[in-house]
Parts: sequence; C-alpha cells; structure tokens
Amino acid sequence: MDLFTGGIAHGVVGVPEWRDLPKEAQDALVNLMTQLVLDHAQVSATLAKREDGHDQ
Repeated sequence: MDLFTGGIAHGVVGVPEWRDLPKEAQDALVNLMTQLVLDHAQVSATLAKREDGHDQ
C-alpha cells in the first residue's frame, strides 16, 4: 500500500514528493505514523473496555 502516490501532494505548492524526501525523514515519518496508529488503537481499546464494563 502506498499512501503517498497522487492526491494532495500534487496539488499543493511546496509539498515534496515522498520519494524525494531523505531516507532519514521517511523513516522518522513512518515511525511517527506507526506510533500514532498504535496510540490510537490503545486508546480505542481502553475506551471499549470501559464501555463493556459500564454495561455490566
């Protein structure tokens, strides 16, 4: 899955292409996005547990 082909980057002036970013920047962004997704999943799971416990 390639989240960075087409779309907004082609319509906004000054937004670099994903492949043009330095490897270090790509790695940092992937790590940040991974952490964001994992944090969201953890919060969602915590909220779901609270809702499950609230119904009992």
